[in-house]
Amino acid sequence: MRGGWFVLALLLGGAGGASAQPYPLPPTELPFDVSRKENRLEVGVRIIEDRTYYIDLQFSFRDRGDQDRVSKLVGDASRARDGRYGGIDVPIQLEIFSLSGTKDWYRLFKGTLLTEGIHAQGASHYSRTIADVRLIPGTYQIRIMTIFDIPEFSGTPTRLRVGYDPRFGTFR
Repeated sequence: MRGGWFVLALLLGGAGGASAQPYPLPPTELPFDVSRKENRLEVGVRIIEDRTYYIDLQFSFRDRGDQDRVSKLVGDASRARDGRYGGIDVPIQLEIFSLSGTKDWYRLFKGTLLTEGIHAQGASHYSRTIADVRLIPGTYQIRIMTIFDIPEFSGTPTRLRVGYDPRFGTFR
């Protein structure tokens, strides 16, 4: 499945149990090196609104020259005739867990998703979607892992970001 078109409705999780450590509310982001095989990151979030959240990779650049370099790595939002985006694909293994009322972690999703192209550009970064996920109020743990060495991304600051678009409302 392609990350940019992947929408996962997770209506089973998020039992809202209290955890031993406080988890941040989205948006939250952490550094994540996509250049190394089997690099892992785990982030906990506390969800208070039933809405669609995005799980993205953000590829940073420092200046115009660096922007051109990173743009060649990540591609853009247009597709070639064969349906592929430009740039280098980054497959990511994604797992999402929900903290149950009994304080046990329940796995809601596990899969490998292909990130490709970009869906947004900021003043100093490009964003690629791993997944768009509907989450109900509760505590969640998101784990990601790279599948391959992709040395072309070495030296390109990358972050995992979990957030939402405030232009889109909550579910009722």
